[in-house]
Amino acid sequence: SDTSARSTPYYNTTTVSDTQKRGVFEHVTLSPTTSTKSDPAFARAGAKLGHNKGVSVASVKDGPSKTIMISEVLGYESPLDGRGAWTCGAMGCTGFTAQNPPNSLVPDQIPICDPSIINPAKLKCSQVQTTRAFATARSAHTGGVNVSCADSNTRFISDSIDPIVWQAICSRAGGEPEQLPD
Repeated sequence: SDTSARSTPYYNTTTVSDTQKRGVFEHVTLSPTTSTKSDPAFARAGAKLGHNKGVSVASVKDGPSKTIMISEVLGYESPLDGRGAWTCGAMGCTGFTAQNPPNSLVPDQIPICDPSIINPAKLKCSQVQTTRAFATARSAHTGGVNVSCADSNTRFISDSIDPIVWQAICSRAGGEPEQLPD
């Protein structure tokens, strides 16, 4: 999860740094001009990509049992939409943010999107090529999404979870007091 696009009052008024807001996996944005592995922009981002580049359990300062590592994302059968494509590491494909609670009706803003999708409403999207892209954790389940914590524990999280709690449990080092709901 990546929580860089937070917009709730909690994160606008705290001194939580961008590093503390990060999830277990970070979303890396490459410029639209980055084309090959030999591109210097790719090399700079490469510090976050590749073999043995993930974070250790010890770096999950909020506690691995209280930190969401992965969530369901919902795909769509369209050649123009990348959501759910496990072979693509772009935002919305396999990555999600905690900007909005699970299954939110706020349209995703992602780079690989079919804006003609109107049904189901939770799959509406806008195509953006900015660092402010965000995708919501989504599922076909009624009422929520399945997630896995950094300790490999799985849970079902309700769509009605408080957005501040959702954002807190998706960060790995924010020091928030929030706990995963039972």
